[in-house]
Amino acid sequence: MKVFVSNEIEQICPEFVGACLEAEVVNSPYHADLWAEIEALGEKFRRELTTESLKELTSISATRRVYKACGKRPLPLPSSLRGVDTSRVARKGTLSARHPR
Repeated sequence: MKVFVSNEIEQICPEFVGACLEAEVVNSPYHADLWAEIEALGEKFRRELTTESLKELTSISATRRVYKACGKRPLPLPSSLRGVDTSRVARKGTLSARHPR
């Protein structure tokens, strides 16, 4: 895997540090204890986080500043959160359709 950082990003954000993780994953059968933990965390996030408070998290606010410095309009919920379906949890209070139940 190769990850490239554009010259534009290097100029605008010279202190940029990135990481990339690659993994081969095999899904296991439904695990009730795991999903109970996921549901509990989802409930905690719904109670404690709002769209505005998410924007204030250090990593999210830094990403948004770089987007703006590049002349881009940050998404209402940054793409870094979309992978964990936070927008769906925050808006609807449910997990995604990928939830195995």
